[in-house]
Amino acid sequence: PIEETLTTNQGHLTVIGDRAFTNDLHNTLRDWIGAGTTLTGSFTNDGWIGVTRSPGLAVIEGDVTFGSSGKFDLSLGGTIPEIEHDVIEVTGTLAADNAIVVRREGDFDPLDYPIGTRFEVIRAPQITGAFERVVYADGSDSYFDVIHEPDPDGMDIVAVVIVHRGCLGADLAPPEGVLDLNDVVAF
Repeated sequence: PIEETLTTNQGHLTVIGDRAFTNDLHNTLRDWIGAGTTLTGSFTNDGWIGVTRSPGLAVIEGDVTFGSSGKFDLSLGGTIPEIEHDVIEVTGTLAADNAIVVRREGDFDPLDYPIGTRFEVIRAPQITGAFERVVYADGSDSYFDVIHEPDPDGMDIVAVVIVHRGCLGADLAPPEGVLDLNDVVAF
């Protein structure tokens, strides 16, 4: 195991392959956990955390705390967990805060899916707090909301859910996503 406290505050850290940390791992910038990797130890995220070699599953054996500036970077390309979108499994308590950032993979378009489509992205035996919002990687608002609920196996789940379709069929002319006089004229 790595016995010193590890804080990433410059550049980024990519962890590929199973690693054990005796002391806390504290991220203040960007950390990537390789798909198929198990990280053992407590983890505090005040930056960005995501799964590299995405999509896939990363396991954190320990507690995970998202600080007020901590974000989960989610690659999303479809509804199949670990194959079309990232999943993080936490064996301890997850303290959620701030945001989930969606990075669309390939030709994924949320408008191709019905409202209510769920993408389960985090599993833990106990989740406290809540992620406040879901945004796209460029910072723009997304078509998603975030929910936290128990599943039948006794785990808590964090999922992103498609909640709206923007302007639906009313946006008939550029610019996209904006209802304006151009749309009225096009009607």
